[in-house]
Formats: sequence, structure tokens, C-alpha cells
Amino acid sequence: MAPIPDKRFCLVDAVSTSAEEPQVYSTKEVETMQRIDKKKTIKSVSMATVIAVTLLAGEQVYASDETDELELGEKLLYQGVVHEHVIELQEKLAENQLLEEVDDEQINELTYYSEEIAEAVKQFQKEHELVVDGIAGIQTLSALSGLEKGDEGFLIEELQTDLKELGYYPFSVDGIFGSKTEEALIQFQSDYQAEDSEGVAGPDTLRLLHEQTRFSTGKEGVENTNTVADSGAESSEKKTADSADEVMTMEATAYTAYCDGCSGITATGIDLRSQPDMKVVAVDPEVIPLGAVVEVEGYGRAVAADTGGAITGSRIDLHMPTKEDAVHFGRRQVNVRIIEAP
Repeated sequence: MAPIPDKRFCLVDAVSTSAEEPQVYSTKEVETMQRIDKKKTIKSVSMATVIAVTLLAGEQVYASDETDELELGEKLLYQGVVHEHVIELQEKLAENQLLEEVDDEQINELTYYSEEIAEAVKQFQKEHELVVDGIAGIQTLSALSGLEKGDEGFLIEELQTDLKELGYYPFSVDGIFGSKTEEALIQFQSDYQAEDSEGVAGPDTLRLLHEQTRFSTGKEGVENTNTVADSGAESSEKKTADSADEVMTMEATAYTAYCDGCSGITATGIDLRSQPDMKVVAVDPEVIPLGAVVEVEGYGRAVAADTGGAITGSRIDLHMPTKEDAVHFGRRQVNVRIIEAP
């Protein structure tokens, strides 16, 4: 995106003949509109590419319009997840010099939450004394964003909810960071000596907010695979977390994107040949739904994004980057737990 040189701008429709005054936007408003336009382009280009490649390979496309409507923060992001919000997460990490800037030419490959992203998130969390788990939820995403006056959306709703719970914000939660929210935040920052800029909900403010709301409501304070302090994602994720103790014992084998008869494109449209290190498992959708994130013993977190003729019932097939890795893995019994179901 080209840098914006001036503080305020007039955006006028080139074909408009109206005598009305042109709408004046602030720098932040213009940048927000540009990000929205970019995200719309990413969505259309990414899905078109997936559909085109998948149809050529004779595969089916699994897509959902529901996730397109989720705002940043409503979707819990962690290693193995495939979601458009991962792109925005990477942009925020790049702004904090924790990752390289997002390359628009590789945009279709950037929706996967890789190990590198998880490590960058952990580094940010460690530097700012947040709970270190590599998960990008409300607390971490808000801290990365630096919420301030003029911002809107789900993360602001959560900020207002926390301030309201602590008695600083006696107003309705509307997701708009206005003067009342700013006043409430500044008062909280003053009372707890937050080190962030006044009126900006940055890492230290978010850490303190989390501590105070946890103490006031009895929320769990330790993040692990079952309890996540960065919670607040959609209700289906909470249900998954409640049943996360259920472990399935499955027979696991391994495959590569270059196996005999393989196209390299998964049943959900992921090109494994261009992303050889991506952790993907082939499953029986009747047992593990496609799109689920699973924890596989000895393999780690992966997305259930493929199927196979021999993969039925309690069978699972793990994608490996090389044939040598697949042969080395062989066939074994593993414990599998669903972390998140679509």
C-alpha cells in the first residue's frame, strides 16, 4: 500500500456532478477503507483460485460464507487453522517487526497459521508479559492492534465489556470506540498505572484488564490446550473446548503430495505441493469433520483437510513433506483430539 502523505483527504466520485461538498475523511478512515477493499480483493481472488485449481483437479470445494462475516477476534487463531484472518494477523505481526511484510503475490498461501506465525505470536506475548501460548485470541489481537478512539468492531465490544464489568463504562456496548470509551479507558489506565499511551488499549492495558476481569469473575488464569485466556471466539469453539478431553485412538499412516495417483490438491482445495510443510490430515468426515483442527500424538496440530478411499472409521493419514518422512513414520496407533470443529 502506498504511503498516505497528508493528514486529511477529500474523496470525490470522478463522474459525480453533484454540487454538494465532497466528503472529508481522516487518515485513519482512509486506511481502514483501503484495508477493507484489500480484504474484499483477497477473498475473491483466493476463493476463485481455489475453485479453479480444485475443479481442474476434479475435486470438490468446501466453502462457508459464515466465516466471511466474522470480524477479527471472533475466530480463535492458532497453529493449524486456515482462515483469512491469519493474513491480518501477519500484517499486525509485521507492523511489530516480528514477521516480514505480507507479499501480495503470495496472498493465497497466507491463510494458514504456520509454526513461524505461532512463534512470532509467542515472542510478542513474552515481550509484553501476556500468557505465552502462541494463540491469537481477543487479548493478543487487541494488544497487537493498539485499540484507540475511532476504532470499531468486535474487539472494541470486548474492551467495552471488560471496562463495564469493572465499573468504568456504564453505557451500552456498541463496538464503537468513542469519547465515553476513551474516558473509561484513561481512568482505568490511571488507576492501574498502565504503561501504554493514554487512551490506547495496548499490551500493558490489555494485560491489566485481563488480570482484573479474571479476578473479579473467577475466570481461569492459565492458558493451556483446554482453557484459553484469549477466549471469546464463537460459541462452537467453546463447545469444542468443553469436550477437548475426549481422545480418540486411531490407526495412523502417512502420505505425501507426490504419492501415486495424488494431485497434490486436498479435498478442501489446499495445494500441498506449494506448501510442503503444511500439517494436513486425511480423515473420514463421518468421524472428524473436514475443516477441523486436531492434535495428533507425535505429529502436532493439523487441519483435517483431506480424504482418502482407504481412510474410513478410525483411520487417519498424515501429510509429510517428503517420501522419506512418510516411510519413517510408517503405521502406528496415535491419540487424536479435536481442538476445534467447523
